[in-house]
Amino acid sequence: MPNLYASVDYDLNGQISNNRFEVYVGVQKLGEFTKVSGIGYNTNPFLIEEGGRNHSAHYRPFEKPGEFTGVELTWGAVNRSMMEAWVHIVSPGYPFRRSVFISQMGRDGTPKRLIQLHAAWPKEWKSGDMDASGNEIATESLTLVCEFVSVIAFEL
Repeated sequence: MPNLYASVDYDLNGQISNNRFEVYVGVQKLGEFTKVSGIGYNTNPFLIEEGGRNHSAHYRPFEKPGEFTGVELTWGAVNRSMMEAWVHIVSPGYPFRRSVFISQMGRDGTPKRLIQLHAAWPKEWKSGDMDASGNEIATESLTLVCEFVSVIAFEL
């Protein structure tokens, strides 16, 4: 039987460098980030108590729908006016949900994986610690919540 995947150079499970990210809100570039964390999905199981079979716990999924975890972006360079405008528009009656695209770049600068956060909006913005006695770079972070995540892998 021939191997149908022999000619595929890259897939969703492939290993790529994990050190450079570009984030777009719609088609506008929000910034280049040094760390993107928290992309995930969580489903809480629930316990079923069954009469007569008490030798172990019986867990089942889907007591309620699962949820996507918050995505935290920690950056070095960001379009500050765009970020601040988006943070301040989050209120009832305004269209604040956006499609966010996180492009994971390879070492050669070409995009390798595209992660789309559907209906995302900023939940939290944190400024870095201000310490006059330290010599660290002041990093800031932006936490986004979303309704759905999709991942596309591609090789250019």
